Amino acid sequence: MISRKVQQVGGGSFIVSLPKSWADKVGLEKGSSVSMAEGIANTLIIYPPAKKLSPEQTIVLDFSDPIRSLGELVGSYLRGFDLIKVKSKGRIDPKMRNDLKSVIEKLPGLEIVEESSSEISLQCILNPSAINPKKLLERMFKLSKGMVHDSIQSILSADKKLAQLVIARDDEMDRTYFLLVRSVRKAMQEPEFAVQYGLHPIDLLDFRVAGMLIEGIGDKSADISTNWLDVGAPKIEDEGYEILEAAKRLEKLQEESMISFLEQRPRMSIDVRQVASEMRSFLSELERSSFSKPLEEARFLQHLGSVMREIARSCLDILDLLVPSYGSDPRGQGLKLI
Repeated sequence: MISRKVQQVGGGSFIVSLPKSWADKVGLEKGSSVSMAEGIANTLIIYPPAKKLSPEQTIVLDFSDPIRSLGELVGSYLRGFDLIKVKSKGRIDPKMRNDLKSVIEKLPGLEIVEESSSEISLQCILNPSAINPKKLLERMFKLSKGMVHDSIQSILSADKKLAQLVIARDDEMDRTYFLLVRSVRKAMQEPEFAVQYGLHPIDLLDFRVAGMLIEGIGDKSADISTNWLDVGAPKIEDEGYEILEAAKRLEKLQEESMISFLEQRPRMSIDVRQVASEMRSFLSELERSSFSKPLEEARFLQHLGSVMREIARSCLDILDLLVPSYGSDPRGQGLKLI
């Protein structure tokens, strides 16, 4: 840790010199502007001038590895580029063009502004200052809660259309998650966006992890519905009670993790360990009863129990992101740009 003496000028402002090694590393020079923000536990954070991304990113398509090319497109969007050009040495074939457009549809705000036989120009039209990571995470929480509920309900009521809706909603979850990652990375690159919403750098890291866990819950909900449809959508009769009771406790865990994380303090409205233990007991009973079922149905019931356990684990992982309190507020007094 580097130590510096505080000086005072004319009985007014306090002055502290910046380490030259750090200034050189971040490219500071005479006349440069730095941003400062109050952090947790009365700390002060100094941000160097934000390194602006180059105006555009160019991706050269590799037809021998299309997945890699599509991944570069997603990566460029997540890293915050507003202008992206996708080029090919020759003509972009119809299949690759369709694959590109399918990916573009999952990236909120990204629009095709120009298109030719060998090039597609894209622009993100979203205003970063209007994207609140906390609102996006809240949207993801509510979406995941509804997906879990409906995936279970579709099984208990033998409702194939409801199961198909759950699978379709996974695309909406992906879109919201991609937008969350982009906004979090933007806020880390340009701290004024984080300050605007009262978020600390630790918050941004936690939001990124929580978003990944919630997106995973959405995937698992869609997996339940997909698996049920794949085995012929069997009507569950004898095990309905165990599934319903386990689902009720899973919903409580989701609610606890959602509200606790968004409020950044444990609600303690339920005994999490007790609820998780009760859910495991019902799932164990479900798995035991599955042994008397036909093979495909038995495999589905065991898979269902396994996936519900994984969702519960993700809820507990979200609760683990909560930090110890600093005074009355877990995150101090928030951030104020100085």
